[in-house]
Amino acid sequence: MICYRWLIKLVRCKLFFCLFTVLCSIANLFGQSRDTFIYYIHRKETKQSLLRADKELPSIVASVDRQTILDYYYDKANSFTISISEPITVSQAVKPEKWGFFQFPKIERNRNGIVIASWNMNPDDISSYGNRQIGRAFSDNEGKDWKIWNSSVERDNGVLLQNGERIVLHNPAAIDANFLKLPEQIGYHKDSYSGEEKIFYKYNDLSEELKGISFYRRKGVGKKWDLERSELIDGGLLRSVQRGLLSNYLEGSIKVLSNDNLIGAFYPTPHMDGTGRIVNSGVSFYKSTDNGKIWALSSRLDKIKRRHVVPNDKYYSASEPDIYIVDNKVICIVRTTDGFGNFPLYISESVDVGKSWSKPYPVTKHGVYPQFLKLENGLCVLSYGRPGVYFRLSLTGETKEWTNEISLIEASEGRDMLTCGYTGLLSISENKFLLIYSDFKDTDDSNRERKTIKVREISIVRN
Repeated sequence: MICYRWLIKLVRCKLFFCLFTVLCSIANLFGQSRDTFIYYIHRKETKQSLLRADKELPSIVASVDRQTILDYYYDKANSFTISISEPITVSQAVKPEKWGFFQFPKIERNRNGIVIASWNMNPDDISSYGNRQIGRAFSDNEGKDWKIWNSSVERDNGVLLQNGERIVLHNPAAIDANFLKLPEQIGYHKDSYSGEEKIFYKYNDLSEELKGISFYRRKGVGKKWDLERSELIDGGLLRSVQRGLLSNYLEGSIKVLSNDNLIGAFYPTPHMDGTGRIVNSGVSFYKSTDNGKIWALSSRLDKIKRRHVVPNDKYYSASEPDIYIVDNKVICIVRTTDGFGNFPLYISESVDVGKSWSKPYPVTKHGVYPQFLKLENGLCVLSYGRPGVYFRLSLTGETKEWTNEISLIEASEGRDMLTCGYTGLLSISENKFLLIYSDFKDTDDSNRERKTIKVREISIVRN
């Protein structure tokens, strides 16, 4: 009886999970083509979330190159079989590539059911804005095989509006500031990655041709994409000059609301806060009531207090937002990783369509470029990366209820980068999705290390 009680305690303790994870990883090295891991995750019936900032659940490490099957027990009412296919190569570099090339992949589907993958083929640098070279491939069998993209394969990317139009954010080329008549500068800030100085100017003081936000718009199926500049209304917004170049770079996430209005979460949006302090980055939320022709500031998510000490910088630089809508709530996940280190992804929700936000909550210990997907079976997926490649599941997509981190590329801080960490998600059936990512350590037929864009098909079936 005593031995039985001690066995129960052992099974429930964190040491068991850690030991079991190590044993699974060792088994991975010697296993057959199909790897099966069994994880029993017991939730305690308390008010604490499944994932807490101070005590994260152990990571589940999938095989990096073979099929992996996970039996995942969430609670008495919810258990799943998670099947992760072996990696499928989308495209591989033919020579060694520098940072920025064969990175930042995305995945989409056109109206004919063709799956299209794209990735960056330029330096990750301000000088590349507006003239980015993109690699592309397509698949006509749900990602199992890939072909070189050609112009006959039409793209239906961007945001589909209620009137049938589509819009896609566009970043124009940075402009040589030496040829511009700029207003008085109001301050500066050093970039956390390059150490280069950014000089800030008030957005409203710039000339009209330097304002606005650029989109490509397509006004119907088969129509051409027209470049246009939309109005951006934001009295506190700043623009910066870095290395002598003025940039209007904006990225972000746009969703269509139930009333056909649009909400956009954009970054970088440096601005002046209420105290006159310059916020170097931050995510800002804008609304449009005219299909994206005018965007007006609604709120900001910028004062996330650092959990790690950084001199003269007590707030994270929030960036790379993804927004989604659950039960009439707008939920936003943002990156805080910067040049000072890999920091948590934070999640926040709004019950008033983006006018105000709950206190941001750390949903991971690290990560960049969070991506959200809700499957037809009701389960929600969050993918992200850096230092590796990961995804988590949620029954609802609510702020604090996420499962263990499931790792497709497991990496440790301080090691050589194994991936850029950017991911993309695409649903392919009620229970299945594709996850696209980059692998820096793959090898070609001559066993030479080459950057590679890959996908894995993942299915999640309730037991």
